[in-house]
Amino acid sequence: MRGFDVPVIGYTVPGRGAVVGIHSFGGTTGDDIVLLFYNPNGSREWAYRYTSAYYDDYLLSMAHDAQNRLYALTTSVLWANDRLEQVSMRLLRFSPNGTLEQDMVVPTGHTSSRGLSLRGVLGINAAGQPIVAYAHPPFLTRLTRAGSVLWGMRLPMEPQALFVEPQGALLVAGSAFPEDPHAEARYLLVVKYTPSADLNGDGVVDDADLLQVLLEFGTEGETVADLNGDGVVDDADLIAVLFQFGS
Repeated sequence: MRGFDVPVIGYTVPGRGAVVGIHSFGGTTGDDIVLLFYNPNGSREWAYRYTSAYYDDYLLSMAHDAQNRLYALTTSVLWANDRLEQVSMRLLRFSPNGTLEQDMVVPTGHTSSRGLSLRGVLGINAAGQPIVAYAHPPFLTRLTRAGSVLWGMRLPMEPQALFVEPQGALLVAGSAFPEDPHAEARYLLVVKYTPSADLNGDGVVDDADLLQVLLEFGTEGETVADLNGDGVVDDADLIAVLFQFGS
């Protein structure tokens, strides 16, 4: 069976080069993802075909971390158009030389939903943690590097763009419906989310949240007490709790 390739996403890694993401349709392994990495001189450094038996795989978004590792957010569809169809979102991580280092399922709550189209966008914070915004339901989540959920929140729009600022704030843009249920037109909504100091999720920033930051102060690693996602619980996180205290 002869397939065809369609470039769908271009992504630049500053100082390193650029990646072309391709949908490879109709091959013997189903629909695959092909990544081509080019250096600034235009020479191809590496290529990778992501495929899995019985699955159709689709590229959604790409990002990179401080170590120039490339991340790809994908959707995988098992037995497409069958009554047993299963849809999942996956996150791939590649080394700077194109080796697949990690392939994990993103916990969206939807792994078996016929006809569901999982769409999402991806960002990476300073600690190398994935930030994923997806559309069904509209949700924003911060993951550990191993794929566990650190926190999550509902979004008021279907996200189409995600930007991670160095201080940990997240800028999310997407389409939303007007409050009028009879309106058909959508509008663009852009929301900036600053790191929340309500660490235990009880709805208020209080002594318990402050105590958690103090107990973990100086800790390096992946914890909700690292509010700004820079990889360490430090003065910046403590100040964030104090500024939001009582809210």
